Amino acid sequence: MNPHARQQLLIAVIVICLILIAYWWYQSPYGPGGRYAYGLTRVSWTNGAAADKGTLVLALDRSPTAEVCAGKISSFTSGLTVSPSDTLSSSDAQIVMDLLPRIANVPITAADSGANTITYQNITPPTGWPFASTSGKNQTWSASTADSKGNPSAKINVVPSAKGCGS
Repeated sequence: MNPHARQQLLIAVIVICLILIAYWWYQSPYGPGGRYAYGLTRVSWTNGAAADKGTLVLALDRSPTAEVCAGKISSFTSGLTVSPSDTLSSSDAQIVMDLLPRIANVPITAADSGANTITYQNITPPTGWPFASTSGKNQTWSASTADSKGNPSAKINVVPSAKGCGS
C-alpha cells in the first residue's frame, strides 16, 4: 500500500471514530438526544398554604424514567418560551421564562410516568415568581412552553437519582 493511500485510510478511520464518538455522546444519558433529556411542554404553579411555598409541575413530552424522581434538572436548553394563558399574563409569562432555569439543582419530589410530569412540592420559587406571595389563596396558573405546532420550545437535562423517591 502506498503512503498516500495509507494516509487516506488513516484519515477515514479517524473521521469514522469521531462520528461514532459524537453519536455516542448525543445518545448518552446527558446528551441532547439522551435518556434523561426531556422536552418541556407545559408549566403549572399552585400556591401552598405556607407563604412563598408552592407546587410546580412540569409537563414533559414523554414519560420520565423512575430515576428522575429525586434527581435534579441540570440545565435547560436555549429557546425556552412561556406563552401567556388565561391565568398568566404576558408580563408574568416573561418573568416565568426568565426565572424557570433557576430551579435547576432543586430535587424533584415526584415523577408521574402516566401523566408525563415531574413535580416540585412545597418549594420556594425564585424571587419575583408570579403570585408566590399570595399564600393560602389557592392561586394557580398554567402556561404552555410549546411552540405553535405543539413541539417543546426547550429541553431539560436531568441528573438522575440512584435511589429514587421511594427510599
